[in-house]
Amino acid sequence: YKWASGGYIGTVEDLVRFGLAQLRSSPVNATVHHEFWVQQVTNSGEATGYGLGWKIVEDENGRRLLGHTGGSVGGTTQFWINPESGLVIAMISNLSDFKYGAVIPALVTVFLPRSEGQE
Repeated sequence: YKWASGGYIGTVEDLVRFGLAQLRSSPVNATVHHEFWVQQVTNSGEATGYGLGWKIVEDENGRRLLGHTGGSVGGTTQFWINPESGLVIAMISNLSDFKYGAVIPALVTVFLPRSEGQE
């Protein structure tokens, strides 16, 4: 453990298990858990792109991804869930400044190919 705010030691498998647990059960009721994954808005109505602790994005094919990223000296992490399909993607690098760029979208496309109705 490095800091009180993060830096926990874990593995990709740990993150995937955490993601699957988020999809299967929650220590709070379903209504409250759903609110974690709802994009917040400012007082002026602007979308923040963030739920309660979760980044919320939509990929180019309209798939919703919920996740979190992190990094510090010695490592960076990407963690994403597509709740509609149950897909969980976790990646960990031992580089302080690794740029995941197109890796995550490419993996989503591999595991969730576009349906016939999508252009």
